[in-house]
Amino acid sequence: MPASPSDRVLIIGAGCFGLSTAYHLLRKGYQNVTILDRSEVLPAPDAASNDINRLVRSSYADPFYAKFAKEAMHAWKDEKEWNRGIYTETGAIVINSSSDPCASPIYQNDLSVGCRLQPLSDSSSIREVFPSSLQPLLPDFQGRSGYLNLDTAVVNAGQATSLLLRKIVELGGNVIPGKSVRRLLRTASVSSTEEGSAETRTRGVECSDGTVYHADVVVVATGAWTASIFSEVDDVNLERMCLASGQCLVMMDLSDEEASLYRQVPVIMDLDHLWYYFPPNPNSNTVKLIIDYAGFTNTIPVLEQLSNVKSDAEPASLEHITPQGQRKEPLRKAVSTPRTIISNPENGLAVPKLVLNDVRNGLKRFFPNTLAKKDFSSTRMCWYTDSPDRNWNIGYHPNDDGLIFATSGSGHAYKFLPNIGTLVVQVLEGTLDPNLVKKFAIDREIGEERAVRRNGDLEELVTGELCEYEDLVYREVV
Repeated sequence: MPASPSDRVLIIGAGCFGLSTAYHLLRKGYQNVTILDRSEVLPAPDAASNDINRLVRSSYADPFYAKFAKEAMHAWKDEKEWNRGIYTETGAIVINSSSDPCASPIYQNDLSVGCRLQPLSDSSSIREVFPSSLQPLLPDFQGRSGYLNLDTAVVNAGQATSLLLRKIVELGGNVIPGKSVRRLLRTASVSSTEEGSAETRTRGVECSDGTVYHADVVVVATGAWTASIFSEVDDVNLERMCLASGQCLVMMDLSDEEASLYRQVPVIMDLDHLWYYFPPNPNSNTVKLIIDYAGFTNTIPVLEQLSNVKSDAEPASLEHITPQGQRKEPLRKAVSTPRTIISNPENGLAVPKLVLNDVRNGLKRFFPNTLAKKDFSSTRMCWYTDSPDRNWNIGYHPNDDGLIFATSGSGHAYKFLPNIGTLVVQVLEGTLDPNLVKKFAIDREIGEERAVRRNGDLEELVTGELCEYEDLVYREVV
């Protein structure tokens, strides 16, 4: 049954998906919208949505994402909604070794949604995009080509998340920090349509402190914590569809003079190596550098909580549930779980040492005489929620019409902060395009195509191989 504005909507997680959903529900007149978040401080210090900057671009091979991103970019430019300085059009140099990068689906989709594109057909045209004072210090870029997308931007993610939080409160939303959800409250009964099968419906949640919140619909927007928090949900494969993967950020602090110069350099997207350069934000001297790895997992045992599942009857398929509505035996499973500054204060921000070498090699390809010889200032392991095909998970649980998943951003959701919540609202109201229902279903079949691609294969995080302060220091190789 489609939701209505009088329904109680409980959102778990105050990140990109959760905040955008709450915002669009409140704007549509929903009167009872509550957000719970595990963190005492919001935005959560270790959340992926709380970052110095994020890339906003429409460069997708998938036409849906390209068009939806262009809509998000239009929304970001609305200065009545977003403060000046949050969204900065830097442009982006998209570069690779293709003989004709303009023939790629990404370029064609950028073109189709109206982006301002400038082909960079050879090394000299690439060099001309950089500030004139830097050009004598650049490599020759021999054998490389690409294009300049003038509509690409960066957004100050921490500031934008904080601003949206304030808007939600102003609109009447109830935001409650410091509430770690322990389990879903689900009822079970025998299906009237298929003898012996069980139907469940989520009616709320119980938090670690014992408090209970009831709702007509619960929206799980817990990001990289989804699989570890809700390990009780064993009728969908959350460990596969909501995999927590650590992605590595490396920062470099510049002098005022350097920052003024490198702020003029567009975002660099080196598609051959999936290496990215982010110029300093306005009023910041920090450069951010990324290699888009497949990711690092942090697999630890998770003890399933006793689920509060009550049954109107006891069919054979529910024989693992006691008459009191609890599992007979809690099960222990291994789930990739974020390792952050909150869980590991001493080195929760550290990335593997090998990452620093790869990042510096990227600097050598673009700035061999300048930035490649500077120290790094800090690192951060940023935890994404990946689905196997890198499409989002936005939709109802297949057997529970009180539970919606809005997660698995797969490293490319934050740019959609202004509009991704509209998809969740459409799911709630039963109006989402059937093709998108299928695309985002948490029990969908996974094909070979990927919404975004990554470098290499997943690796398990080894704490003994994490970088330390001395690894950030530049050393001349003799």
